[in-house]
Amino acid sequence: MDDHITPRRVVILGGGFAGLFAVRALRSAPVAVTLVDPAPITCSSRCFTSAPPASAPRDRSPSR
Repeated sequence: MDDHITPRRVVILGGGFAGLFAVRALRSAPVAVTLVDPAPITCSSRCFTSAPPASAPRDRSPSR
């Protein structure tokens, strides 16, 4: 009998919110995780494209 146990492998397709949540949930599990995302952009820049940069000037005029 062999005492060596082959680790389980998990492949997650897509690096969106659900894919990243799955990676995070599995980080303490005894598995090897591979994340596959066809997009050349990381989620952090793709998900927040509608937000202005922190250095953008704000309009401080009173709204009417």
